[in-house]
Amino acid sequence: PAEYSLEHYAADVEAIVAHLGARALRLVGHSLGALVAVVFAARNPGAVERLVLVDIRLRSGPSRHRFLDRLR
Repeated sequence: PAEYSLEHYAADVEAIVAHLGARALRLVGHSLGALVAVVFAARNPGAVERLVLVDIRLRSGPSRHRFLDRLR
């Protein structure tokens, strides 16, 4: 759905991680998954030991700046 955001996807990852009891993650994200991985890592910095981003693409313009501002 259109209303499903990166934060929703990151919350799904958080739920899976909690269910598995995983710690010190080595998280790999590809394309949209890379954006989700960045949001997850920003929300859970202590949970991510390594972060690998593959083929992450941020379009230029206001949406890119809003995304990057959210991570700061």
